[in-house]
Amino acid sequence: HMRKLDSMARKSPSANEEILPNELRCGRTDRKQWWCKRRVMDNLKLYEIHYLQGKHRQYKDKSS
Repeated sequence: HMRKLDSMARKSPSANEEILPNELRCGRTDRKQWWCKRRVMDNLKLYEIHYLQGKHRQYKDKSS
């Protein structure tokens, strides 16, 4: 139940949420219409968590 509330809270824009220019915005999309709104890490094209998820997935694919 708490998890559902957290996900709903994340989807609504907060008053202090900054609007980033596209070059500073994470490149993670669902290839349809959703696009991550978080700031990229320095010298990368993804938000930190999305970057780590991709590295984990890459490693997982190579080992199987």
